[in-house]
Amino acid sequence: MRKSLAVSVSAALLLAVSLFPVGMVRSETEGQPPQGAEAARTLSGGEQLASENAGYLFYIAPDTGTVRVVSRTDGTAWRSNPEAEEIDADPVARNIYKMRLKSQIFIEYLDDKNKLQEANSFTGSVADGNLTVQQAGEVVLCNYFFASAQLNIPVFYRLTDTGLSVWVDYRSIIERGAHRLTRVSLLPYFGAGSSSDQGYMVIPDGSGAVVGFNNRKFSQGPLTLPLYGGDATVTGEKYVQPPRDCLLPMYGISRNGAGCLAAAVSGEAGGRIVTTVAGKETSYNHTYFEFSARHYDTTTLLNRTWAANAIILHSEQFTDDMAKVEYRFTQDSGLTGLAAEGRAILEKQGLETNGAPGELPLFLDVYAGVSVYRQFLGLKYKTVEPLTTFSQLEEMLGELTAEGVLEFRVRLNGVDSDGAYYGKIDTKLKFSSKLGGKRGYDRLAKDFGGQIYPAAELVMFTKNGNGVFSFFHSVTGITGKTAELGDYKLSTGLRDAGAGVRYLLRPQKVKASSEKLLRNVKKQGVSALSLSSISNTLYSSYSRADYEIGATKAVFSEVLAAYGKELSLLLDAPAAWAIPSADCLINLPTTSSGHYIEDYTVPFLQLVLDGSVPYSTQAVNLFGSFEDVTLMMIESNSAP
Repeated sequence: MRKSLAVSVSAALLLAVSLFPVGMVRSETEGQPPQGAEAARTLSGGEQLASENAGYLFYIAPDTGTVRVVSRTDGTAWRSNPEAEEIDADPVARNIYKMRLKSQIFIEYLDDKNKLQEANSFTGSVADGNLTVQQAGEVVLCNYFFASAQLNIPVFYRLTDTGLSVWVDYRSIIERGAHRLTRVSLLPYFGAGSSSDQGYMVIPDGSGAVVGFNNRKFSQGPLTLPLYGGDATVTGEKYVQPPRDCLLPMYGISRNGAGCLAAAVSGEAGGRIVTTVAGKETSYNHTYFEFSARHYDTTTLLNRTWAANAIILHSEQFTDDMAKVEYRFTQDSGLTGLAAEGRAILEKQGLETNGAPGELPLFLDVYAGVSVYRQFLGLKYKTVEPLTTFSQLEEMLGELTAEGVLEFRVRLNGVDSDGAYYGKIDTKLKFSSKLGGKRGYDRLAKDFGGQIYPAAELVMFTKNGNGVFSFFHSVTGITGKTAELGDYKLSTGLRDAGAGVRYLLRPQKVKASSEKLLRNVKKQGVSALSLSSISNTLYSSYSRADYEIGATKAVFSEVLAAYGKELSLLLDAPAAWAIPSADCLINLPTTSSGHYIEDYTVPFLQLVLDGSVPYSTQAVNLFGSFEDVTLMMIESNSAP
């Protein structure tokens, strides 16, 4: 239901923002207000020291909103914005881009006419004198009031032992009238490199890519990469080649021998990473997170008629509780130093590291059965065609063992009567009799222990059954249409209407189905499992109970954590939020998208994961050159 804020309510909320210590400052670990918070004091004037610890000094300029962190160790300074004199002297930046250089946040919002608008914090707030800065204990609040957008957006800062935490609490935002915030970008110029600086940016495009400062590859504009592949419900009628998935919500900056690792630790689902090199908009090289604050999509009324009209439909809820970025500073500005800081972020989220690398296992992606059509007496029927029976797999693994391969990780696809690729949501683990049945699987598992991972599906389905029906339980998009994932024709790139569709299961139903499957798997004595789509597919659901993409991520994380405690779990190219629950990973990307702005590919993803869980490249037999994939495995310390 659309919010309607009266003037008196708006004033009360504005007062609540200004008196933020009790209700507005959230504990970074619990998400609750800190106990015994100090009374807030208003800061004014030019730059001043706001807080300090053993490693860093944190400065803020209340008159402009700019912040600066200085290392006590070597004096390195990390600024939210270039110096005012540098901005004025920028030979490339013109008009709006000079204003953007002075801004700490960019926003996108829907106005009272339901049209998308953009604003930056300098022209929209600071230049009009609508920035207020307060401090309570270690937390500093910058409250930006955008008069034209009728939005109050509070940005919080806290100095940490490793750097700086910055966040926007969506629940603290005040929206007046019909104005609705849709996107927010935090500190877009933090750590930006000028035309005279030496360094590069590392972005999580696939395995990772390096974008060098001042590489003059600015003709195509900024590179925008969706985190985790974006919202799965957003599809088009025409195929568009997607970039490699960004599995890590983090990027690195190496500048003049100092390093900074930025990680989006909350609200990142549905967001994007934006990278720009000097020369087109400004003289600065920079990367930043653009968070999706509210989901929206465009639909066309009276399509293919003279009265066709495109309108924007949006959610009333925010995608998550907060958008938060952690900046970690390091004196090791190389790839390994930046990756170590990224690994530390994942360790805080539950990733376990063993330090010493062990023997790499051999990963096998085996297809047991596929669903095919056959005819009998002129009647067509559907059945499972065995590709690899359990006895054949047992024989194959026995031969490999005899050749000296002792460690396996085998993902076994299509073990039930649906076969691989298509079928129902799995609430029970069934083994097709044509493959050897449960007895055949038990013999296989007995010989090779927990190295066999039958594949199960909890998110995507093509058939009704097991208590799941597409009419009742599939996801509905923001436009009110059922979300359908289809295939595209190679000849035209258009949606293939005759190929059938895959549905997405509502998040609350995913949890219920996962509980049934886990009970069944434990009852059968299966100790290892591979969950196919849940670790790399996120989406919003607007059905009877709305689930924003952040809530979906929370549900899926809970499901994977439950499985990780009970079973050995193999995940297929999982996003960062899913990795701590896994015991091994398959199909990690070994290349980037090769976008024009990028200089070369690096195994940044694998460097972050090194020393934690075993991981493999994509299937070796699908590469064109065995020599190339061998070099990739050596470079990234990946298993085949």
